[in-house]
Amino acid sequence: MMRVVLVDDEQPALNELAYHLNQYEQVRMIGQFTDPLLALKEIDRLMPDVVFLDIDMPVLNGLSMAAELLEKKKDLSVVFVTAYQHYALQAFDVNAVDYIVKPIRSNRLKQTVEKLLK
Repeated sequence: MMRVVLVDDEQPALNELAYHLNQYEQVRMIGQFTDPLLALKEIDRLMPDVVFLDIDMPVLNGLSMAAELLEKKKDLSVVFVTAYQHYALQAFDVNAVDYIVKPIRSNRLKQTVEKLLK
């Protein structure tokens, strides 16, 4: 079972991602956050295997958040889910497992979930 946390400052985007991930028996959602600062605190407590993370968020962007999370927990997997393609290189610089461009396509998310389960 893969334990995941979702972080996106836009509730509709969070709902859409949750809907798609709920299609997988192997995925257990243990947290959803629209506030990246709250998410950062709670992720330490929740100890997920994977964090699905938006990049363009107020106060703390996803790239900075990922770097901070991965500094604390090296075996955490980060997947960026964003509307912007131009952050892709930066995302992989912080060792993201994958990078999904919104709107989410089911077949693309399936590839990501399969990669994470390996």
